[in-house]
Formats: sequence, structure tokens, C-alpha cells
Amino acid sequence: MLEQPFNAPYGLWSQASFIGEFSVAACHFQAKVEISCGGQTVNGKSVLGLLSLRPSPSDPFTLRISGPDEQEAMCCLSKLLHG
Repeated sequence: MLEQPFNAPYGLWSQASFIGEFSVAACHFQAKVEISCGGQTVNGKSVLGLLSLRPSPSDPFTLRISGPDEQEAMCCLSKLLHG
């Protein structure tokens, strides 16, 4: 299992296009993708789950990935989260 902390990219979480792009990218991997923020953990492959988070730019969150292609998934999804 891989974990990486992030701060919410300014303005990206309010854009449905970004959330859709992240979800589609996460779905390309077999690994389980989770995002935790403010005591809530959601499936990173679920658009509705991601929409329910709505972190502010100062909110830290954690990207957690586990599975056979976790390294590749973390590399790809980290790039999206860094804007």
C-alpha cells in the first residue's frame, strides 16, 4: 500500500471536469484508490464520492493506493493532483 499526503489543488476540486478526469484515470488501474480528507474516505474511482469531499485549498488529504499496479497508479494520479 502506498500513501501520499497532498494539499487540495487550488480550484481544481470545484471543477467537475477535474473530478471526472481523476476518476477516469483512477479507473485505468486495478489498484484500489482511496482519498481521505477531514475524517472521510472515498473511492477515488467514484465521481460521486470525489464530489462529496469538496476540500478547501488549505485542507490536507491523503491519496492511498493498494494493488498490483499501485506504483504506476500513484505516479499518474500524483501528477494530476499537482496540477
